[in-house]
Amino acid sequence: MPLNFNKFDKTSPKTAPLQCPICIGPVGLAETNSILNFLFFLFEPNFFLIFEISCIIFTHALFVNLKFKKPGPAMLTWEKSFDLFSNSELLEYLRKFSLRESETQKALRDQTNKLEESSWAVVPEQAQFLALLAKIINAKMILEVGTFTGVSSLAMALAIEKDCKIITCDMETKYTDIAQRYWAEAKVDDKIELIIGPALSTLESLLDKYLEKFDLIFIDANKKDYVSYYEFGYQLVRKHGLIIFDNVLWDGKVINPNNNEKSTVAIQRLNSKLLHDDRVSISMLPINDGITIAYKN
Repeated sequence: MPLNFNKFDKTSPKTAPLQCPICIGPVGLAETNSILNFLFFLFEPNFFLIFEISCIIFTHALFVNLKFKKPGPAMLTWEKSFDLFSNSELLEYLRKFSLRESETQKALRDQTNKLEESSWAVVPEQAQFLALLAKIINAKMILEVGTFTGVSSLAMALAIEKDCKIITCDMETKYTDIAQRYWAEAKVDDKIELIIGPALSTLESLLDKYLEKFDLIFIDANKKDYVSYYEFGYQLVRKHGLIIFDNVLWDGKVINPNNNEKSTVAIQRLNSKLLHDDRVSISMLPINDGITIAYKN
């Protein structure tokens, strides 16, 4: 049974004394309760694993979207800011003491950062988080919708065992050529199958062979089709598998109900659908531009 931290939350979700949720102090963030319950639901037998992951998430949330106010006890206030880090020194510190990248991963990140579309790639700590999730659930089959330069697929491929497989799909080879070069350099290219073509067609073609076969699905592609990707993903992921969506906060645009831009509306629809879909358990996390993890019940 997941622990209920609501009884310890005596303050508003917007401002509260910062205390460790594991130490049964007042948390003051409703989001933390959701995250911890989700982790207990997934990994109830391994308390220390839950503790480690929750600390990673909570710390990242503090750095990305929160700031301390002084004087007095440390107080937290939500910032409507979706820049990765307004404090570059803080970002440097977080990566120095948490990020573990191979030389190939560093080289790929440097190569990607030179591109005009570099913002399309996941940030390195997000890639590491995906790799950690893949290891936690012992993923044997992974599906990625949206390859780009292969930052996330490389991280996950390095994390999984030799007999595991990643299928990743993208529309064109302009950036996947970069991905393939670094997959080969890292000697994980034999774990990765690249499919080029429209994502919806690719997902439909996988249904016959891979119905409920994938352990983890990561979706980071055309936002306008996110709801359709979800419905295909739900069919392709196994029971108790994970579907992970990137960019669910969409640079803060999702909070504006009057924003009629197609990608924004599509993400708003997805977020609402996931919230009310009893087929899955979810947690939305403020990592980079927001990710949602959906667990197939």
